[in-house]
Amino acid sequence: MKGILLILVGSLFFSSCKVMFTQEMREELEEQNIKLSAIQFYVSKKIVLQRIETTTTVSNDSAVVDQTRETVIEQIIIKKKAPGICVNTFAKELEIKFEERDSCSLKFVQTEYGDKIIYRIGAQKWVNDVGSVPYDGKEFHIRPKSFFWQPESNKATLKIKRKYYNKFKISRRKVKGLKVQNAK
Repeated sequence: MKGILLILVGSLFFSSCKVMFTQEMREELEEQNIKLSAIQFYVSKKIVLQRIETTTTVSNDSAVVDQTRETVIEQIIIKKKAPGICVNTFAKELEIKFEERDSCSLKFVQTEYGDKIIYRIGAQKWVNDVGSVPYDGKEFHIRPKSFFWQPESNKATLKIKRKYYNKFKISRRKVKGLKVQNAK
């Protein structure tokens, strides 16, 4: 048509951020047959796994009893925002690895968070907010914040990077207008 100009402009804007991984997201992924092992997970807080081992040795040397007490503190630190992969899924928990070594994974369990269900670090047992977790064949503890320099490892959650897309289409045309015809 003469005098009509049609312009279609399509544009796509997106933003990316890390958000808490929820049960709703898990269900969406499973409905689309996307394996959780293909998703990059991140941890929300620094996790400090700690174990303390104390040994006492007694010896008799020169008619004197020597008693030695040795304390070894072993810590494994998983930094905030560290990437991890899902190696195992269960009905209400996910097993996430943050390093290559065998038996070095942590379980994250479903936890209510307001009106959502998120995945928070899990433990075999909890006593006064201190959790016992198996890691690298040994029993470690995760603790709440007790000193200003310690993280709240017991509140670490799983996050994923999610992109949000906003699509816009603009349709534009120019119209010349109409004039009155001379009627005879």
